[in-house]
This record gives sequence, C-alpha cells and structure tokens, in this order.
Amino acid sequence: MNKNFLNIKTNSLLLLLFIILNINAQTVFTSNNITFQTSSNNTVSVVKGAINYSGNIVIPSSVSNSGSTYKVSSIYGQTSSDGAFSSSGVTVVNLPTSVKSIGKYAFYNCNSLTIIRLSDSISSIGDSAFYQCSIKNVYLPSCLKDIGKAVFAGCSDLTTVSILNGVPKISDNMFCYCLHLNTINLPKSIKYIGDGAFNTCQYLTTINVPDSVEYIGTSAFYDCYQLVSINIPKRVKSISDYTFAECRALNSVSLTSGLKSIGYRAFYSCPFFSITIPSSVNKISKGAFERSSLFNLTIPDSITAIEDDVFSDCTNLVTINLPNRLTSIYYGAFNNCSSLKGVTIPNSVTTLGDFAFAACSSLDSIVIPQSVTSLGESCFDGCSNLQIVVLPEKITKIGIWAFGYCNALNHLTIPNTITLIDESVFSNCLSLSSVNIPSSVKTLNGFAFNSCSNLVNLTIEKNLSYIGDYALTNCTSLNSIHVYNPNPSSIALGYDVFNAVPYATCTLYVPTGSKELFEAAPQWNNFMKIIEETTALPQISLNHFSINSQMGTVTLHDLTSNVRIRLFDINGKLVFSDTSFGSTVLINLPQKGIYVLTIGNESRKISW
Repeated sequence: MNKNFLNIKTNSLLLLLFIILNINAQTVFTSNNITFQTSSNNTVSVVKGAINYSGNIVIPSSVSNSGSTYKVSSIYGQTSSDGAFSSSGVTVVNLPTSVKSIGKYAFYNCNSLTIIRLSDSISSIGDSAFYQCSIKNVYLPSCLKDIGKAVFAGCSDLTTVSILNGVPKISDNMFCYCLHLNTINLPKSIKYIGDGAFNTCQYLTTINVPDSVEYIGTSAFYDCYQLVSINIPKRVKSISDYTFAECRALNSVSLTSGLKSIGYRAFYSCPFFSITIPSSVNKISKGAFERSSLFNLTIPDSITAIEDDVFSDCTNLVTINLPNRLTSIYYGAFNNCSSLKGVTIPNSVTTLGDFAFAACSSLDSIVIPQSVTSLGESCFDGCSNLQIVVLPEKITKIGIWAFGYCNALNHLTIPNTITLIDESVFSNCLSLSSVNIPSSVKTLNGFAFNSCSNLVNLTIEKNLSYIGDYALTNCTSLNSIHVYNPNPSSIALGYDVFNAVPYATCTLYVPTGSKELFEAAPQWNNFMKIIEETTALPQISLNHFSINSQMGTVTLHDLTSNVRIRLFDINGKLVFSDTSFGSTVLINLPQKGIYVLTIGNESRKISW
C-alpha cells in the first residue's frame, strides 16, 4: 500500500476525531426549559433558547445530559442579540453558587426582571449584563473582580446597591441613568470610579467616597441633581471633565491637598457658594466653574492662567483674589459675572483675552497693570457701571468693542502707544464727555465712538489718517471738535462719519490757514461753524511734578496760565479741579491710593 495514501488516511481519521470531540464539547441541550451549552472542562453555560424565557427562573447548580453531569458555571452573552436572557420576559432569576461569570448582555433589556439573586461566588459580570432591567436592589459580593461597562445602566427602578469590601472598582457607566438610585455605600477596596459611573442618578443625595479611591472619571456624577455634598479623597490627583456638572443641589465640596488639576466644566452649574482650591492645583481647565453660584474665591499662587470661561456666568461672584503669578486671563474668564464689584489684576498679567470681563455690570473700576500690552475683543463690553479705566502706558492694542456699552465710563485717557482705535471700541459709552485722540493714533475705525450721546469735546491730533464708517454717529451732544491736521484731504473718511452730529451747534476748530480747505472737504463742510485756531497743544510736561509721600501732596510746577487741572480717584470721582493762574499748584491728596491727574489734554496715573 502506498505510504502517502496511509498518511492521508491517518490525517483524515484524526480530523474526524477532532470534529467529533469538538461537537461533543459544544453540545447544546435543554433541561427543565433552560438551554445549556457544554464546554471542554465538563461545565455548561446557560444560553439563549429556541423559546423565549419568561417568569421565575431558577438556575440549577448542575445538570445531566446523555449520562453525563455538568456543573453550571456561567450565563452566556457576547452581543445584545445572543445574551442568554436578553430581551426576554423573565421576572425573577436565582443563580447558584456554581455560577462564576455572567456574560455581556446576558440580561440585556429584560424590562420585566425585578429580582436578581447573585451568589457569593460571582467573580465576573460583562458589559451591559443587566442594561435596562427593572431590578430594585443589587448585591455585589466581595469576590467580584472583573466588572464590565454599563453593567446596570438604565436600571431606572434601582434604588439600593450593596457592595462588599473586595470589589475593586465602579466601572464606566456602571450605574448611569439609574434614576432612582438613592443609597450606595462604597467599600474601602474601591480604587476606581469610572467615566459616567453615576451619570444622571437623579435621586442620589449623598455618597461617601472612600480614601482608597485614586481616580474619578469624566462625567462620573454628571446631572446627579439631588447630590448635596461630596468629598474628594487625597489620592485623587485630577477631577475629570464634567465630573460634577449639572449637580444642581451640590452645596458642599471638599478638595484635599495633592489635587493637581480641575477638568473642563468639572463643576458646571453647581450651586455651592464657596470652595477652597488647594495650593497643589496648578491647572483649572476651561469652564471649570462656569454658571456656578460661587460668592467669593481665592485662587492659589500655583495658577498662572485663568482659562476660557472658567468663571463665566457666575452671577453671584462678588470678590475674587487673583494669584500673584498670574500671566493670562483668557476668553470669557469672568464673562457675565454680574455681581463682581472689584478685582485687582496682578502686575504679572500680560494678556486680557476676548470677553474676559464682559457684562460684569457691577464692576465700577479697574486698574489695568502696566504689564498688559493688549486687550481682547469685548474685554469689558457691557460693564455698565464701570466709571474709570486706567490704561497702561505700554498698551498697543485694544480689541473691537473692548469698552462697548460701558454706560457709566466718564473718564478715559488713551496712551500714546495706541496706533489703532478699532471698531466700536467705545460704542455706547453714554457718560463719556471728553476724548483726546493722541498723535500716535493713525486709524479710527468704524463706529469707534458710536452713540456716545454725551460726548461734548473731541480732540484729534495731527497724525490721524483714517476715520471709518459712522465712527462718530449719534454723538448728538458734540459741542466742539479740535482737529490739528491742517490738510483734510490727508484724512480719509468712511461713510457718514459724523451722522447725527449737530452740525449747526458743534464748532469745528481747525489749524490756522486751513479753514477754506475744510469748508471745501466732503463731510467736514457740513459743519456750519469752522474756526481757525493755533495748532499747538498746551505744552505741559507731567515730568514736572513731584509727590511728597509723607505729607501726601502733589506739587505741579512750570505750568502755563489758564490750564484746567483735575484729579480723579480710582472710582472716577473728581476730588480736585482748578485752573492754573501761576506756574506752581499744590494739591493735597485726601488719602493713600491711586489717582488720575489731568492737565489740559495730558494725563498720568499717580499713586501715594
């Protein structure tokens, strides 16, 4: 006989034997209306049967078939369609101690299942094993180590969970949307609370997080809107994104030293009035406390930047202490903090971002430190009670709408470092009465002073080369405009620059010898009173003053006659006003503080 033929025959017999053994290892049979599938280790799993399960199910610890007895070790499941009891009508299930594992989706969507009795020997429960069941109570034994995601997610009737010491974690989304869960005690063995673990557990009022916990995941307690208090253990280094967002009853939060960071919208819309941020925290992410009810807050020196929207819409926030190492206040950081009355920006800050203090309607004064070189768009837009702003001498950029709708702003000094006054920067500053546009400014963009309805005097120094569309529209109280450029053709005008300015009563003062040019120039020729005057601005050097720090006096010297002198305090209140009749004037400062001294068209911040 051919040797190759024998080898082929032998291999075929071995293959047939393997198939027979494999079939025997995977035998499926039914006993007492429960379907089982054998495995190679003389055990069986409960699997999905031909007839849908219903009612009260008692799983035996062992079962016999064809003369063999098998130990029932698991409830099978891999997908939402093949889980042993998935989408069935079972109401009560009792598991024997022989069952060690419950597979993925094993009881998925069993809407009628109200009672599940787990044995003390359960060591593994797969993903979504009891998803959207109607069980009311859950007992998790100490031997349970392997826990899948969303095990009890959507069990909206679940009220009580008992977890024995030894269980290592609350897995991702484990109890999410368990709407009526109100009692759960976490044992000391828990180290991990996963993403969305208790998301939208809307009846959960208290939970004790043990000191063993090292991680709390994203949205772990999101929308637990009856949760009243929470303690963060010292082993937790980071509060993840959205962890306590929309916890609308959370009035007490305890953070411990060792915490390093607070995530995106971690406490969004929480009602607590105060919170102590440990000095160990070096990062507070965007929107972390947005829409919370914070009343006052001290930010530790470890923080160097206030990120976007961190305190946006904190409408109860009255005071905040900013750290001395702070360098940046970014987009919307304090946007709509409508109760914020005072804030001191440290000298370390270089950046004030877009909308940083927009709509802070109670803010009445702000000193921007000399370190700041730019203001973002709408930085103070809508600060309707802001009366005085001291701009730093080195600032080079002011964003559009930076001071729009600052209705109470009555004093403004534009530094000589500004070359551009952008769109609507001072739009609707209703209390602004006098503005000097310094010689450094080349461009005045559209709507820059739109609807400054109480603006009386405007001075435009000689280097301005462009005035944009409607730049002075609705400045209905303008009484005088002083222009120091003798050539109107070198000043390009946008559309209807002086719309609604009272041409009949507002006097346009122009340099000597240039009246006829302005009378012939479009838009300028609408003014009915054009008067020539000297182009020289009052030459008063504010270097010629001295302060006696012990006596609290300011001495001005080398003054020219008939120059108006005014002194404002930090709140914009006029504390001294006079006209010089000699070369020396003495001013007594009422108390120590920061003041703005103006002499004619020049100003300077002074402090005592």
